[in-house]
Amino acid sequence: MKSIVEIKSIFTDTGDNMNIRENALREKKEIALLSPGWARKLRYIIIFLYRVRRLFSGAYRSRLIKIGLYLEGVNDRVWYNNSPSFLWEGR
Repeated sequence: MKSIVEIKSIFTDTGDNMNIRENALREKKEIALLSPGWARKLRYIIIFLYRVRRLFSGAYRSRLIKIGLYLEGVNDRVWYNNSPSFLWEGR
């Protein structure tokens, strides 16, 4: 795998993310149990090395980007300048 530094997509946290519902959390646990034993034992080391690699690639640096959103009741895009974060605040 390789980290891509450019932002390719964004999402909005509405508080109703399907990935944090009970069924999704159960599926994650089931999938994790399918991993080889060595991978489960080394899970935190693998995650740490992945994050270090992303850090040195610049993936966690904040950048100003232009975001175009289609809002309900508006025919054209509404444009914003923003610095998205890699952190998922409040979670």
